Amino acid sequence: MAAAFLVAGPNWKGEAPKGVKKVIRSETELLLAIYRTQLFDPSDLDNVKKVQAGYKVQPLSKFLGTAAPKAAPVINFIKPLGHAEQKTSVKFFDILDFLLQFCPINPSEKALRARFARLGYRCGEKVRFRQALT
Repeated sequence: MAAAFLVAGPNWKGEAPKGVKKVIRSETELLLAIYRTQLFDPSDLDNVKKVQAGYKVQPLSKFLGTAAPKAAPVINFIKPLGHAEQKTSVKFFDILDFLLQFCPINPSEKALRARFARLGYRCGEKVRFRQALT
């Protein structure tokens, strides 16, 4: 059963357009979509391929047949840490700072952000206690 869904970031304002079954809200401006299609047994594989061929991802403007909005600013993504560094490097805090700029404070995270602030960490600023950790 085909349906159209709208994935919207935290700053999107509006109502579900006609033809959209549901608006799925993302808490952040960064999102990863993973699609799954259930396979009951090997004989069902052709049906799975047919369903997968019907998946379509498009911007809202294309769905509505309207002009595309102004392009978002280019993001100069920070280099991720290697697997071995992930557990020990203080560069983690640089990555945390970078990512939190795209994450409005969720009500469930207010206490956590307050704890960060007590440590001298405020989103959008360089980590003040980093020097003490190196």
